[in-house]
Amino acid sequence: MKHILLFTVFITLFILKTNAQVTPWTNEAKAKVLSDFKSDLATFDAILAGQKETLALCCLNNVVDKYSMTEYQLFVDLELKSIKNTIIHECSKKSGIKLGDHDFYVEPNEIDSWSKETRTNLYNKAQNYFNRYDLTQQQREMLSLCYTNEITKTFTKRDYDNLSEIELKRIKSELLKKCVDENKITLQLLTSKKLTMKGLAGSWQSDDFSISLSETGSMEKRMKKGKPKISKGNWSIESDKIIFVLNDLKIEYKVLFNSDESLKLEEISTKKVLQFAKIANF
Repeated sequence: MKHILLFTVFITLFILKTNAQVTPWTNEAKAKVLSDFKSDLATFDAILAGQKETLALCCLNNVVDKYSMTEYQLFVDLELKSIKNTIIHECSKKSGIKLGDHDFYVEPNEIDSWSKETRTNLYNKAQNYFNRYDLTQQQREMLSLCYTNEITKTFTKRDYDNLSEIELKRIKSELLKKCVDENKITLQLLTSKKLTMKGLAGSWQSDDFSISLSETGSMEKRMKKGKPKISKGNWSIESDKIIFVLNDLKIEYKVLFNSDESLKLEEISTKKVLQFAKIANF
């Protein structure tokens, strides 16, 4: 059972890592992880105090190397038990420090606990809600994580699913407001201008690549890294979506915001949000 759960966790992490937007670890978050590992290692009677400090630092480094801060904070308790257990044993083997006959892994005993998939679904829905506001990516992730934590610590999955639509609407509103107030963030709705080929024509720069859009529908994409470096194709507008066709590959983006100087798109297939700044007009 333990091995099956570990395999499932690792496969899920691989999928999430492929699409995750990396959030840098803060000193406060790293200190919390280090403290948690020290608490776990305190129960290993066969290890000396200095060895526990060495192992805790090794475990922290492993966590920071393997996971983004947002990824790690989204794990439920059962998943953390499994991951931390694996990391502690990896560091024990690497350092040569013997743990003794000890394993703090605990099998699940709750049938209605939140799974990785359901927590991630909550997080993504919160992200979609905050996309309508003028926020940085870090603010959006912070608020979405806060909302996810508030829901999952207040309700079991079963209780949450049994809420009526009216109850759910009220609770969502209260918890979203709580997260905004606690993080001292002001929400301001994005207001877009009308979506037209002429209005979007020009060159736009994101963190990963730039695009040049012509009013007649041709386009060019230039990657900062990776291949192909330059791709050419066509683009079009369909309702509130922009469609790129590059090398016979069709990619659809929902337009979250557009102005003369700024463009915010959400890739429909991956839900990844891209922020562009205009760098040239045609």
